[in-house]
Amino acid sequence: MVVSQNASTSAKAAEKLLENRDALYAYVLACVRSHIDADDILQNVSVAIISSDDIPLDDSRFLAWAREVARRRVLEHFRVSRRLIPIDPETIAHITAAAERVDSNQSSRSRRESLLECLEKLPPESQQLLMARYDGTAADTGALARRFGRSEQGISSLLYRIRQSLRQCIERKLCLEEA
Repeated sequence: MVVSQNASTSAKAAEKLLENRDALYAYVLACVRSHIDADDILQNVSVAIISSDDIPLDDSRFLAWAREVARRRVLEHFRVSRRLIPIDPETIAHITAAAERVDSNQSSRSRRESLLECLEKLPPESQQLLMARYDGTAADTGALARRFGRSEQGISSLLYRIRQSLRQCIERKLCLEEA
């Protein structure tokens, strides 16, 4: 169901946007790889969604529609920003498809809660490595290798194993939730 913009529709759109904020942010962050840029883009996406005339309000269509708005804003960001090496639009399409597959399986709230629980179970060094890798302070694996006193290959392998461990932990938790 798509409706025209009015005050109650705008409020419902804002509510749907808040419910899906984490999923949209994760999608944008996966595309731009910078928390600062992701915040800016998500703000632009929010404004576009709230000011849109045709907003799908049913849960099944809203996130896909909002993700398409975000995809367009990400592509616009790369066109305007000359300081970044843009991601190939085909890669963004793959990220979008993967996000849709994940969304069709589980709610973003339960996935996020499971991720946070699994992160807490990691050893402190693994938590620090993940934080350094994804908070934007380390430019590449070389910087991480120097910081943690390991080889670049060792850091890459360790990050891979940590991500695999997190993925398995999350899947176990979500399977237990379903049961």
